Amino acid sequence: GLRGNTLVVFSSDHGYLLGHHHKFQKQHLFEEATRVPFIFSVPWMSAQHGQATSHLTELIDLFPSIAELSGLQPPAGLQGSSLVPLLRSPQSKEWSKKLAFTISRNGGESIRTHNWRFTQWGHGKQGLELYDLRKDPAEFTNLAKNPEYAAPLKRLQAQLVATRAAAGYKAN
Repeated sequence: GLRGNTLVVFSSDHGYLLGHHHKFQKQHLFEEATRVPFIFSVPWMSAQHGQATSHLTELIDLFPSIAELSGLQPPAGLQGSSLVPLLRSPQSKEWSKKLAFTISRNGGESIRTHNWRFTQWGHGKQGLELYDLRKDPAEFTNLAKNPEYAAPLKRLQAQLVATRAAAGYKAN
């Protein structure tokens, strides 16, 4: 008798590269390694079962979402956003998250927007990567050194630095 009132969430802490980009495992910041399953089963929201969203979400959205779905008041100052609005309306125009921030323990940090992925290694000292996901969704053409893309590179790097600071992640 628990099925009707039990929230089930399936996720992972990372994706996996299985030979993509000639790499294996998770220590890279390509889409296959940073994108994770994020599946919610919320029986009391059954009208939305089986629907997906193309909106950006992050793992830090998990706790605020579970708290809201459980009727709990999350502590003030939490990072992340409750996914309940997306669970109610997966195609909602009201979702405000415009980027996802990912860090790796080997010195990489990346932001992903709907149209771009920007990655820097060693806070930019060990390399930059820029991918136009509209033209290159598999992230094979690094545009970081292409002068035609200087403006989006600068804008995304500034967004990454601001996002890092807001997350409390300290640069070395």
